[in-house]
Amino acid sequence: MAGFAGRRDVWAMNGNERGAENLVRFQRQAALNDWSMTHAIVNPTVDKAMRDVDTGEGEIVLHKIGECSEGIIVSGARALATLAPFADEMVVYPGQPIPRDANAYALAFSIPMSTAGLTFLCRDSYSTGGTPHDHPFSSRFDEQDAVVIFDNVLVPHDRVFLDGDPEVYNKAMTTGWVANIMQQTTIRAQVKLEFAWQLATRMAEAINSDAAIVTEQLGELWSYSELARAGLVAAEAGAHEWGNGV
Repeated sequence: MAGFAGRRDVWAMNGNERGAENLVRFQRQAALNDWSMTHAIVNPTVDKAMRDVDTGEGEIVLHKIGECSEGIIVSGARALATLAPFADEMVVYPGQPIPRDANAYALAFSIPMSTAGLTFLCRDSYSTGGTPHDHPFSSRFDEQDAVVIFDNVLVPHDRVFLDGDPEVYNKAMTTGWVANIMQQTTIRAQVKLEFAWQLATRMAEAINSDAAIVTEQLGELWSYSELARAGLVAAEAGAHEWGNGV
């Protein structure tokens, strides 16, 4: 979130100063209130032969359909709202690039999870029916991703960070923000891969297996873990100033 809000210069492009101010103000609120937050950054996959914004005659992907004195009105769907059932707030921000003429889809904002018109379609919980004894991880740490459907949802003006500017929308992911995201993602991947390799190794040791196929699979897991670790080390060793303190 810090990298997202930190690129105020990007969000202020083309007269978007109001959105930039809203973003900085929101970041302070989120920090002070210690909100649990989810995001919705991926367009639903419908027909890969078409542009996302054209599927369903343009009605499926999240887009702006109107505006009133209180804010903008949006409809459509977004995906990958991790932690949705447990979050306080949801941030919608740029993910994949959008066409230059897709003004209605160039949106970034945040709203409470209790906002009227929101529907969350969560995947099945891995913790269903599990106990901490039999399922020590999934019973306690399942984050549960979700698809979010917006049905004439009102987003207050002071929660709108970007409204109708594809250039700014596409520019956001080319700044230091993406470096911040990739750093976090690589750390997460490396930790998970190392855990998987260690767990599989203990399983092989428990049954005294030294079969060639087992050794090969353990080696593959180890290789992925080391590649992620090496990528992280290289990124930190080659770190450079992205601008604006990133």
